[in-house]
Amino acid sequence: MRRMVEPGPRKCCVPTLFPDRGVGNHIDPNLRAFIAHSGIARILECDALDFTAFQDEGAGIAPSNGSVSSRSCLRQSFIIVIRERVRLSENSVRVIQTHRASDARGWLSETFREKDLLSLGIDVRFVQDNHSFSRARGTLRGIHFQVPPHAQNKLVRCARGRIWDVAIDLRNGSSTFGQWVGAELSAENGRQLFIPIGFGHGFLTLEPDCEVIYKISDYYAPDCDQGIRWDDPDIAIDWPATGSPPHLSPRDMALPMLKDFDSPFPYDGRPLLPLAP
Repeated sequence: MRRMVEPGPRKCCVPTLFPDRGVGNHIDPNLRAFIAHSGIARILECDALDFTAFQDEGAGIAPSNGSVSSRSCLRQSFIIVIRERVRLSENSVRVIQTHRASDARGWLSETFREKDLLSLGIDVRFVQDNHSFSRARGTLRGIHFQVPPHAQNKLVRCARGRIWDVAIDLRNGSSTFGQWVGAELSAENGRQLFIPIGFGHGFLTLEPDCEVIYKISDYYAPDCDQGIRWDDPDIAIDWPATGSPPHLSPRDMALPMLKDFDSPFPYDGRPLLPLAP
């Protein structure tokens, strides 16, 4: 069983640029090296990039190892300005506890409040809600994700019943690549799981007639829809016992193993952390 371990020292890593979008071809090698050595920019998605004129050479930051001169880099007519759709350098997979106002009639819960997410460093524009119904206990859906340019952040909650919800680190070069975290989400506990881009997602129903609702930050794109086997021994997810083999779709039974997945997801230098209790 490959549960989360305490992370080692934090590393600084700048992901590879995306030349297929015409970005890499416009970056001078000196500027590219400056970005890589200084760590001041993180390329998360090619469609999150913008180029802005940079005039003040004095505002430059010298590379940490001194191997590339900041002046040679800042003589360029532009510098990359990153507009991060999700700042993975600040965000990780996390459990979010929603507030409920209760009285004799029952309760009212604010299941999505943008300001609350922003206060946690989760700056995401969600564009779609999905709602799934699983009739049988032991229904397993996953491990699913979309790759760039239509990768998705997810905010998952269980509106009826109970599920075991799991996220797997799929970021290329991550020190916790292939490791996972999980949490029980239920209609009773009202907890949600935020899963950033770069992580696979799956869940197992622990009761019959479960309903799961999740927000996503990009639309379904069949050409980008991929997955990993739920029982991959290199991931070794500790799925709760439900008394019978899981109910799977034909598609999920045929998904590839992690070792056969060439991850396009960049790594921001922060490992996957254990979920807060």
